[in-house]
Amino acid sequence: MKYETVDEFLKSDKLKRADVVLVGGKKSFFSKMIRKATNSHWSHAALVFVIPHRETGFENTFVIESIGDGVDITDLSYYIKKHAEEYDVGIRRLDHDWFSDDGKGLDIRKRVRGNMLNSIKAEYDFGAILHIAMMLLRKLIFGIRTRLSGLEKTLSKTRAKGGHVPGQFICSGFVQYGFYNAIKSMIDKGELPEEKLRDVIFNPHLDSDSGIIDYDVMLTTTPENIAATDKLTWKYVIKNGKVYDVRSKKEVKDILNNMND
Repeated sequence: MKYETVDEFLKSDKLKRADVVLVGGKKSFFSKMIRKATNSHWSHAALVFVIPHRETGFENTFVIESIGDGVDITDLSYYIKKHAEEYDVGIRRLDHDWFSDDGKGLDIRKRVRGNMLNSIKAEYDFGAILHIAMMLLRKLIFGIRTRLSGLEKTLSKTRAKGGHVPGQFICSGFVQYGFYNAIKSMIDKGELPEEKLRDVIFNPHLDSDSGIIDYDVMLTTTPENIAATDKLTWKYVIKNGKVYDVRSKKEVKDILNNMND
């Protein structure tokens, strides 16, 4: 199957703002727990936040993601180049004509990105060893409970007790929230018709017909929900430093299963 290198891909203009990035962690214990609990290849989700602007000399692509105790901006090369042996990456896109710049300043992709930016974290104090140790312990406990009781039940119980939900689980709910909140806000302002909201609901457990969305259910959106939805189009799979153009679930599965790890 034809492919291009990660370096070639990063130098191209193939990515767009608000492309959804799915990450399959292959080495960390917690990533493996998520994949096992959700019966999925994917353990994390993020959103393309900034793309290269070569006229100004800016060459990097950054994603916005929920990790640890908040929201962060991460160079995409971290996943697909610097640690390519640890992560498989899939790129999906909301591929509708209306989801673009209409030429009148209504750049919807930027609205989704901006909506998520409002949740940006303050700098973490990674120098606090106790904080890191406690965070890892909470992840371990959460992962064990998820294996025993299932993801949605564990999320619900953890939130009800005011407990900590690890960022890797919130990540895909954060992506779902970003799309939903941005489009809902534009509909409320009369900038988009109401039916467009259905195009950005990726979690099959969210009831869009009633007009009432349960934000707790939104938080339980898994990376697999985003991988499985027919609302998004597959664009690329990146494995072992090689980038493949894909258009179907079958192509994605073939690459992930048949290319050497």
